[in-house]
Amino acid sequence: MNFEKLNARLTFVANIGVVIGLIFLVVELRQSNDQAAAATEQDRSNTVDVQFREYATSDYLPEIYAKMAESGVDSLSSVELLRARAWENARVARMTGQVSQYYQGYLDEEIY
Repeated sequence: MNFEKLNARLTFVANIGVVIGLIFLVVELRQSNDQAAAATEQDRSNTVDVQFREYATSDYLPEIYAKMAESGVDSLSSVELLRARAWENARVARMTGQVSQYYQGYLDEEIY
């Protein structure tokens, strides 16, 4: 009878330990998800920052876009047109990545 009580108490203590372990696991998973979301947002912000810096420091992109705004796409030389297309293709790729992150749940609605 003494062994049965001891066994019941040890089982109870073990079950409490399992519950406490599960609570810690849930807390760690939430923290991990929050950190992943923060890292994703920071990565997105860095990408946008780099994009604007590259545009601002470019020797030719602002001129190309000013020329397009004033005279239209037909006024661009073949090299200017290729540069503008490459820049726009890179923008589409970045936006596609953001859409993918949104659908995977890494970006909030207002950020998307």
